[in-house]
Amino acid sequence: MSMPTSMIDYHIISNESCENHHWAKPQDRPLCVQREPKTRKVQAAQLRDYNIVSNRYHQDHEGKLARDVKLCNLELTHKYNQRNRFNPVMQKYTDTEIEERHRICDDAREVEVMMRGEACLPPTLAGRVTAHYDMITHRADDEGTLNLKLQDMLENQRKSRYNARHVDEHRQRMQDVVAEDASTNQRHEFVAHDRWEEATGRGYNIVNNRAYGKGHKFEKLHEPFTVPSLTTWEKVEKDRSGLTPPTSARGSRAAADATAQQGSRSARAANAGRGGTPRASGEVITPRAMRPTPRTLSDAGSATLSARGSGRPPLAGGSMPARQTGAPPPPPPIPGSPVGSVYSRRM
Repeated sequence: MSMPTSMIDYHIISNESCENHHWAKPQDRPLCVQREPKTRKVQAAQLRDYNIVSNRYHQDHEGKLARDVKLCNLELTHKYNQRNRFNPVMQKYTDTEIEERHRICDDAREVEVMMRGEACLPPTLAGRVTAHYDMITHRADDEGTLNLKLQDMLENQRKSRYNARHVDEHRQRMQDVVAEDASTNQRHEFVAHDRWEEATGRGYNIVNNRAYGKGHKFEKLHEPFTVPSLTTWEKVEKDRSGLTPPTSARGSRAAADATAQQGSRSARAANAGRGGTPRASGEVITPRAMRPTPRTLSDAGSATLSARGSGRPPLAGGSMPARQTGAPPPPPPIPGSPVGSVYSRRM
């Protein structure tokens, strides 16, 4: 007889599925139908995973308590960020990410304003010194270093030009001062020196009748600003040519003149002893062999005048007759130059 079929798909004794506990072969066993259990509906107020008396969780109380604290903090933080986004005391946003974004926006805005301002500047300010280095750190980049060196070189050249201008202006000023001094001296030269000599020649001041001298009883005589006029001899000495022999070469000529004068005096004494008439005071009577040979044109002129005064023929071949009586004494020999001679001496 056949086994009665059942309405259930598990063994009622072992409570296992017919796929595992069945008398038939495995391939002949009935398949178990998967059935979903019914949903148990329970009120939320009745679900308690902790003890309401001790207020502790039934399982893993410490872990669940840390989770609750973290969730509570996150909720409070979210509410605080929603209500208080900006801190008026610190002037910062409470959220670091929002604060970073706003800082980046502010920096970009400042850079934009600076670039717009630089675009509005005139070209003459484009090469200013502060544009090539940081004013806070005082450091320049590679391009700024080259530009600063170029500006320093241009500044040194500009200073050198100003220095040359200053030197030129100083030189011109000195020339003006020299011209003013020369003009002042020329004004003094316009006044005759005789006027000062006329006032001081009396020896006393005609206003207070006090004599000139040093002391409290005398009138102080101030030096004049006028310049006395040059004599003829001073003018000649001033305009003497550069061919005039030096002073060292005049000693030999002076010695020869002294010898000639001594010979003249001895000849006059001998002539007076013989009863002859004395000649002129300046006559020089010397033997022909003792006469000095003229070396320059001035010496020749002096010898000619001496011959004219003594009645002898001139040494230089003069053709004028000699004066016998009333002849002036011959001038003393004066060293001169081949380009001219002088027949006057300051007395």
